[in-house]
Amino acid sequence: MELWLILLLTFPLVCAIIGYTTNVMAVKMIFRPYKPVKFLGFSYQGVLPKHQRHFARLLAKIIVRQFMNTADLVKSLNRPAVLDEIETLARTYVGQVVSELKEMVPEERQGMLTPEMVDMATNQILAELRRRAPELITALGDKANEVLKLEDIITEKVMGWGAQGLEGVIYQVSKKELDFIEYYGGVFGLALGVFQWMVLYLLGDVALPLVGILVGIVTNWLAIQMLFYPREPKVYLGFFEYQGLFPKRQFEMATMMGKIASKELIVPQEVFAELSDRVLPKQVDVSTVEKVEARLRLEVPAMFQMVDGLVPEENLPSLRTRLAARASELREPIRDAMVSSATRHIDVDRMLEARLQGLAKNEFETLIRGLFEREEIYLIIYGGVLGGLIGGLQLLMVGWFG
Repeated sequence: MELWLILLLTFPLVCAIIGYTTNVMAVKMIFRPYKPVKFLGFSYQGVLPKHQRHFARLLAKIIVRQFMNTADLVKSLNRPAVLDEIETLARTYVGQVVSELKEMVPEERQGMLTPEMVDMATNQILAELRRRAPELITALGDKANEVLKLEDIITEKVMGWGAQGLEGVIYQVSKKELDFIEYYGGVFGLALGVFQWMVLYLLGDVALPLVGILVGIVTNWLAIQMLFYPREPKVYLGFFEYQGLFPKRQFEMATMMGKIASKELIVPQEVFAELSDRVLPKQVDVSTVEKVEARLRLEVPAMFQMVDGLVPEENLPSLRTRLAARASELREPIRDAMVSSATRHIDVDRMLEARLQGLAKNEFETLIRGLFEREEIYLIIYGGVLGGLIGGLQLLMVGWFG
């Protein structure tokens, strides 16, 4: 068999195998090794493990700035079902207040505190609370981002995954795209083999490593571009339809990303528990009761006319002290009930999924590329390095064949 034919058959086949293998290695080098490894005096660590904090902070910024922050979570509670549960919780506490009030009313005035009067006062307070609840939720939402930095929580959660956990999450979302890069390493390697066979006869064998570097860079760059473009299905050669993998799988990826974020990163129960701990006072003292009383005297004056008529002025300090103590006792159960109620009515999964699916194709591309910009550059560099190695191997093959 003629030498040129042997080389034509072997170059593409060997390059396809090496192209696939080197792209698998390039993808793995993004994630592995998890910890620095020394070799011949050099230290190497996978790109993501080495820069995990940067990646975690970047991911947290994208989520908080574009999709979900503490204020969004709080303001999403402004719905009838949540307000109904808040009213139910408040009714329990108002009942406790009435019990304390009864004990402060002298015997000769007990007859004035009829069930009808108690119901009227209770309903007045609850009606005022219901009226102001949306305003209070909005006000809390406006301050929520300052009170609780969701970005910091997400960053630490991603760091808590560790390098192996982060690799698992990325593969869970984008395994098809990573496999695409690996498989097309073989396809482009095949083309590289034919191209380098031509270079061998046109420019001589010395050019093989240089061409290998060039083709390795270009082919990896092309593989990455094919992940994003075209954004819409496009027909090539009259019959072959193709669409970039990321835009093609946007809805599918949005669903997976929403589920991961809601289970691993933005857990409503944890967020609301932490927020309530920072917002609610640890201990309710008399001064707090006096502030609430002053506000309520302005908003429901009729009720306090009744209280002033029932409770002697000298008993009011004692009543405030007892109310403060009772409020402190009820803090934990009320906090737990509020967190439970808020958690039941928030579907972070669906909220994030809808927002991701609602992105335009170019916005979704910007999101993904912004997140993996560093890794994309490394993949292209690795393609050039490994392409040069392929060229060097081919140079040895040419020398071996003579």
